[in-house]
Amino acid sequence: MSEDNVSGEMMAEVAGLPDIFEVQQARAVRDLLRAGRYEEASRVGEHLLAEAATTPEEEATFRRTLLLSTMLAESISISGEGDKQRGDEIMTMITAMATREEIKQLLCALFLQIGQHQGWLPTEHYDMVTDHIGAGSPDLQNLTAGITRGKPS
Repeated sequence: MSEDNVSGEMMAEVAGLPDIFEVQQARAVRDLLRAGRYEEASRVGEHLLAEAATTPEEEATFRRTLLLSTMLAESISISGEGDKQRGDEIMTMITAMATREEIKQLLCALFLQIGQHQGWLPTEHYDMVTDHIGAGSPDLQNLTAGITRGKPS
């Protein structure tokens, strides 16, 4: 696997996210959206936001993050199922909607989850995550514990 880009195999690692409430709810939103059950998806998303947000500002930020991350997960999933064109269309929508910083946050979260799942990240992705979170912070140390910088030999 090349270290200079994210391969389909690496993106598929997202399926290995931990079985926790937030992930379960995000998957429920995705599944409801796929089934065309938009009102139910909205209710589940609202419940998730109500659990996570403590201020109206946080709720607005989390709402946007939930939308963008759900779209990213859908793009990855659809591409992994063989519909690369539709996956690319969703990625185009994400890049049209999101700021550069939001896209960087999405990618860092994705890389961090992949790294936690597989135990390593390509050097470029590891550095992107650590630069974004803040090298040396206790949060970073907790999040990157067990993630090797670069593919182990």
